[in-house]
Amino acid sequence: MNFEVTQFQIEAEREVTGLLVSAGLRILERRIMTAQMPHMPVPETAIKLYSDGVDIWLYDDGATYTTAKSDRRYELDDYQDASVLLLSLLSDLRDDLDLPRD
Repeated sequence: MNFEVTQFQIEAEREVTGLLVSAGLRILERRIMTAQMPHMPVPETAIKLYSDGVDIWLYDDGATYTTAKSDRRYELDDYQDASVLLLSLLSDLRDDLDLPRD
């Protein structure tokens, strides 16, 4: 099956992976999958990343992640645009992984 990912997912995966590597973690599992929920007009493709206690889902225009410290959701409707959403995701993940600010 051919899964299509969005530009947001491509950029988010690259940035999240870089952040995990800077925390000394590596991706232990990566999956691309599609599903259709009853409220969706078309199926949605998601990228799932897992790394030592960090579970991340990157959706067409949003994301979720779970760590020992938190369970967070990011939806595009809550942000000015996808780049601001991604910055918020990375900032929160950096805090949850106890990484220093640049």
